[in-house]
Amino acid sequence: MLFVDNPIGVGYSASANDSDLVSSIEQLSQDFNAFLKKFFASEVGKKFVDHDFYISGGSYAGKYIPQIAIDYIRSGQKPLLTGVAMGNGWVDPKRQYPAYADFALANGLINIQQFTQIQRQFKICISLIDAEKFLEAAEFCEKTNDDLVAMMPPQTNPSDITSNSCEPRCPDLQRG
Repeated sequence: MLFVDNPIGVGYSASANDSDLVSSIEQLSQDFNAFLKKFFASEVGKKFVDHDFYISGGSYAGKYIPQIAIDYIRSGQKPLLTGVAMGNGWVDPKRQYPAYADFALANGLINIQQFTQIQRQFKICISLIDAEKFLEAAEFCEKTNDDLVAMMPPQTNPSDITSNSCEPRCPDLQRG
């Protein structure tokens, strides 16, 4: 298994040259596919050309894994792509943000009044996205999500509602 921290400038990846940073999903995909071409041509990579090959990612990678996969398939490179996998992929914030409130209500973590209140905030969130005010939207939508978590019972772990404790996250969660 090969882990790649991508794109340059996130996580542990870094560059001394700002021109290495990407500004589009297309550029990110080109860079990643150039890496794959070099990797599979290398002495180490040649050993894996006859194996199944998957591209995977989590969270925001839901935005760029599909583009990387499409470009890789179009390139005709070997090995052939076996599949893609995305964990908690961030692909459609206009649907995903409000779904958190739906989930919380359906699982008894908030009441109908709280749901109505948070839905109003998520409507503002969506309107900011529609207006392409992305930085303002990101800030407002994340604050709204934090407000939703604050409405939940104190020991709720929003990452695992089946848990009896929100440890080790309890100190990090601000509760209203």
